Amino acid sequence: MIHGRLVSLRDLGILPSIHKDTTPFSVMSFTHNQESDVHIRRLRLREVRAFANLRAEVEREATHLAVSNGERKEGIAYVLLRIFINRKRMHTFIAEKDGEFVGFITVLFPKFKKLRRNAYLTLSVKKDARGHGIGTKLIKKAEAFARERKSRRLELDVFAKNKNAIHLYEKLGFNHEGRRVQAVEDKDGFDDVILMGKLL
Repeated sequence: MIHGRLVSLRDLGILPSIHKDTTPFSVMSFTHNQESDVHIRRLRLREVRAFANLRAEVEREATHLAVSNGERKEGIAYVLLRIFINRKRMHTFIAEKDGEFVGFITVLFPKFKKLRRNAYLTLSVKKDARGHGIGTKLIKKAEAFARERKSRRLELDVFAKNKNAIHLYEKLGFNHEGRRVQAVEDKDGFDDVILMGKLL
């Protein structure tokens, strides 16, 4: 609510006639030198539709996420309001190439005072955009932002089978801090969740 009244999409700078966009993302092609063309920046409220489409695209193609393909039923308006309501604690940065979103990282700060020096990260990059340093750029951007906010530590979790992501986090200074044994179930059985953290 804003000043005692419900927030409208017009209040947030979004046209009121929002419909579900089912247009698929195009396949991106990267060459060795094109990672420098990827721009990392803050997500704008008016870009929520493109962000939701990116997230849905990642969930369709990935097996290492807690959310399975088609499970998320959130509409654009819900995503928009969630971002707006949590705007002081939740900050999303997107990776953009040639006007298209190819990845994102969200930095979430706890709401309780004793935990506010922590920053929790969630990272996703489109399948055809991986292996070009985009994940590294996103994490470094999130770390710089967390440092500006006087955070003491970063933390995240990752499926044990996701070896590439674990290697990336280790390379960037994250340490193994714990393990939730058989915490997730997929078509191949159960997998552990690795808890990782980094002091700043």
